[in-house]
Amino acid sequence: MVAHVLACSPTHIKPVVLCNLLQGHGQGLKYTRGNLEFMCDLFAMSCNDEDRATRSLPIFSEYASRNPDGWGIGWFEGNNAVVHRAACRADWDDAFFDSIDEARSHNLIAHIRYATQGEPNDCNCHPFTRHHNGRDWMLAHNG
Repeated sequence: MVAHVLACSPTHIKPVVLCNLLQGHGQGLKYTRGNLEFMCDLFAMSCNDEDRATRSLPIFSEYASRNPDGWGIGWFEGNNAVVHRAACRADWDDAFFDSIDEARSHNLIAHIRYATQGEPNDCNCHPFTRHHNGRDWMLAHNG
């Protein structure tokens, strides 16, 4: 079983893709319930200059209709990781769109969750952050 895993830090120019290369939506693990297939969706942005994803992330939120169990957006302010997340549908949550307006960074990771393990709660929404070797890291995975 292979999963997509994204990790980045403020000093890396591009998010590091661990395991499989993320090549767009529909490339990850799929969970079947009846005749329908479900999976989480990941979004990553890497830029030479600080930028925002104010056009891409609203489109990305449309995937929340099939991934209703939470969302998260992570970016860096200087060397500090900032993550906003909630255990609800992204396309129905004003906080998701407020986070889009706030996020400005070289690296940005977003996740829309379909719960296959664990309860729908904020703690299970990605991205996750850890401080390691003197820097903040963000991590999101699909599966």
